[in-house]
Amino acid sequence: MNLVLCDDNLDVLEECQSLLSTYACETGQKIKFIPYQNSLSLYDELEDHQMADLYLLDIDMPEVNGLQLAQKIHTIDQNIPI
Repeated sequence: MNLVLCDDNLDVLEECQSLLSTYACETGQKIKFIPYQNSLSLYDELEDHQMADLYLLDIDMPEVNGLQLAQKIHTIDQNIPI
């Protein structure tokens, strides 16, 4: 599974990745993490293609917020879980 994490707070981003890595190890899941600290970078890369099977987004971010990212993701595929 490819999982995009996007949060402008580096501490939160690292903590989420750590918790999800622990979960993956405990359950035998194979998860590839694609972390973003800059929402605009993620937004721009979404122009090219759908990048993940699941997106975890911070709502309150500068430049592009999580709701704007969610709208962009759903223009690519309505069924992608966010």
